[in-house]
Amino acid sequence: VALLPFGLQLRTPESRSDDVNAVAEAVREMSAPGDGLVFTPARRAWVLANPGAYAHLDDLALASSPAASGTLFGTEVAPAEIRARMLAAPRIVAVADAYGEPGDSTGRAATKSAVLRAHFEACETRRVTR
Repeated sequence: VALLPFGLQLRTPESRSDDVNAVAEAVREMSAPGDGLVFTPARRAWVLANPGAYAHLDDLALASSPAASGTLFGTEVAPAEIRARMLAAPRIVAVADAYGEPGDSTGRAATKSAVLRAHFEACETRRVTR
């Protein structure tokens, strides 16, 4: 019972380090229909808050949606397929965690980062945090 007030604070929007609506708005403003989309790391839970902001984009790593897979993040294709899909895209919107958050050390995350660094040029970056 002593933790109840503290526990309630953890559930408020102010306790979150990210603002899913601000992320969705930035994606909507910075993208065009048909652009590729990658999440680094694979935080597709952001899409659940505002799916319309992402509907015009092609999620290049997605194998099975969160709803279809019964997970918050969905499932992703193998790293080789991610690489091939990314290289076929003329433009990619990359959605990443806030600076300072722990990185994702999976092969899929490493593939996304490597392809972005080696084959794409950042044309705009927007930091969206609380």
